[in-house]
Amino acid sequence: MIAVGYTRVSTEEQGRSGLGLAAQRQAVESECGRRGWELAALHAEVASGGRADNRPVLAGALASLRRGDALVVSRLDRLTRSLPDFADLLRTAERRGWNLVALDMGLDLSTPTGRAMAGMAAVFAQWEREMIGLRIAEALAAKRASGWAPPRAPHQTPEADEARVRDLH
Repeated sequence: MIAVGYTRVSTEEQGRSGLGLAAQRQAVESECGRRGWELAALHAEVASGGRADNRPVLAGALASLRRGDALVVSRLDRLTRSLPDFADLLRTAERRGWNLVALDMGLDLSTPTGRAMAGMAAVFAQWEREMIGLRIAEALAAKRASGWAPPRAPHQTPEADEARVRDLH
């Protein structure tokens, strides 16, 4: 089997340190070796875990997959934390005939159990994403309650345009 690996960290700092990417790479390489799969490519991305369609390296990894290949990730949350994104990836994998393997979950779409686990794992990945958002919102509310105000971007409209709008008004 031909495998394509995908690794991701969320911040530039994590990308510069390389530690998270190295650990993920090692896990993917080890599993491919254990299964006797050829690791044709290993794509590494430094990007937020937001929508999967906003990550060009992931798009390239997915485009490189052919029928019978496998996309291997060390952890499902490195691929996506969004239930809709994960559902789209599952549909794409099924339609194009490639496999998805997430090592942390023991997820392997080539088995009925793996497909069932995929659905449950996606629900928990989205829950984790929503909990992160909740914690951030709570922290910002606490900061605002203590008098903090978020910085505002400088006004971007050129003065000539503002004058024209005033004249037209």
